[in-house]
Amino acid sequence: MTRPSGRGPRLGIRPVLVAALAAVLVGSGALSAALTVGGPDARPAAPEAKILPAFLTVPPTASGPNPFPMGAAASAVIGQQNLSSGSSGVGPANLSLPEKVAFDPYGDLFVVDGQNNRVLGYAPPLTTGMKAFVALGQVNLTAHVGGVTNRTSLWEPDGLAFDARGDLWVADTGNSRIVEFLPPFKTDAKANVVLGQLSFTSRSAATTASGLRDPAGIAFDAAGDLFVADPGNNRVLEFHPPLINGMGASVVIGQSSATAGGPGTSATNLSSPEGVAVGPEGDLWVADAGNSRVLEFVPSGLGFVTGMAATLVLGQLSFTTTNERLPYGLGAPWDVGLDLAGDLWVADAGTPNRVVEYRPPFVGNETPAVAIGQSTFSGSAAGTSQTLLRQPRGVAFDGSGDLWVSDSLNSRALEFIPATFSVGFAETGLASGTTWSVTLGGLYAASNGAGVLFPALNGSYPFSVGAVSGYTESPGSGTVVVNGTSVSVAIAFTPTILGLPPAVFWPVVSALLALVAIVEAVLLLRRRPKRARPLVPSATGGPSSPSAGTAPPPPAP
Repeated sequence: MTRPSGRGPRLGIRPVLVAALAAVLVGSGALSAALTVGGPDARPAAPEAKILPAFLTVPPTASGPNPFPMGAAASAVIGQQNLSSGSSGVGPANLSLPEKVAFDPYGDLFVVDGQNNRVLGYAPPLTTGMKAFVALGQVNLTAHVGGVTNRTSLWEPDGLAFDARGDLWVADTGNSRIVEFLPPFKTDAKANVVLGQLSFTSRSAATTASGLRDPAGIAFDAAGDLFVADPGNNRVLEFHPPLINGMGASVVIGQSSATAGGPGTSATNLSSPEGVAVGPEGDLWVADAGNSRVLEFVPSGLGFVTGMAATLVLGQLSFTTTNERLPYGLGAPWDVGLDLAGDLWVADAGTPNRVVEYRPPFVGNETPAVAIGQSTFSGSAAGTSQTLLRQPRGVAFDGSGDLWVSDSLNSRALEFIPATFSVGFAETGLASGTTWSVTLGGLYAASNGAGVLFPALNGSYPFSVGAVSGYTESPGSGTVVVNGTSVSVAIAFTPTILGLPPAVFWPVVSALLALVAIVEAVLLLRRRPKRARPLVPSATGGPSSPSAGTAPPPPAP
């Protein structure tokens, strides 16, 4: 008789057990490296970096460290051939008592050359001793005629600003008017619009809604409203667009009416305001030179209104004092401007001979953050060098965040470049030649090497790492703080299988295979055949018969 055999069923469990054992070994890391295509050892010896052409100048997410050091040195000079000369002159490469400065949408620098009765334009790249390409207010680049009142002339101009269309507006102080020039700008161009006068040939000073008396700084807000510092009338006027010849102002700040013009020292009065600027939230900043202070006016739901009160004072202890001393006090603030981060800069043309910076959130009579032109907040020395100024009267920022100062008594305009530092991202774990990317503060850079490099100003910037197929990145995002030194950030890429990292994928596979093995073993035990019962001799001596409970054999054929 043939005995039943279990060999066939037992063979079915062995492949499963082998697979489960292999999975456990792989899950322990023994095989994961072999399954990673082009592992870390395939990295090139020398990292390849993608360096951006311009450094990071977008506003940081928070007010970070200051990009300019105390007493920073100028990098370039316009109007002089070097940084140690300060003589005045007439010509395309000379200036004489420059006032305000501004940039057009194309990066051209425009300087009000006050004593030469003109506005000069310089095309980038801006370099030391370069020549102007245009002179507005004169018939050529060497003329400096004053005392003339017509559509092509200027007389001791002071302020300037560009509107949203790129039109240039100039405060023609000696003619008590504001004139508009349309691009493309050319020497001896004719003005298009005049404010403060009824015609291009009149120059009478007046204290009315449509009159001006020695206007100085001007600025536009986001809605196209024009603000004019009118120091002869101790006020600031607001003109609503459209701006047309001889129109009247809609709002008077610093006076109770359009016909009042006396000086005063209070939250509602001004004394010889020389400069204006509009902040990112629409607040108006006024360089109130005669009161040695800077005031902030915040619009209400109705905007600015005549006779309104200032909400903040800088440079004085209160709205009624004028005798605050250094380091908190201001001498004769002549111009105000805001940088990309919303910091306020003041050209202090008085005894301090400096430009100072105030950082938000602004509080009354706060200490300046930085002084340019002095090595300390208490210094007041005047000079002609890379680090000294002599009666600065204008401030402006170019598209790269460089600070430009009109250094009036040195007959020059100076450029101060903020300190920049590198922010480097280094990766590990990617296969050689894999392209990866980083976005820092809104700027994007990619590389197929080990490094991505950004030049950046001091500040706080968010970053994110681009996804790479087959890998997970850590960290994938975060914040970088630049504070006077370069910063390095390590990014680790981990290979994935079916979207999971090996450390997760293989334990899951191992567990599944082990579960399958257990299930199959249980099923195998349930399918195992019953053992046959032994034969028992017959009691009559006849043929043996199965034990009780066993079915008799079938009859013989």
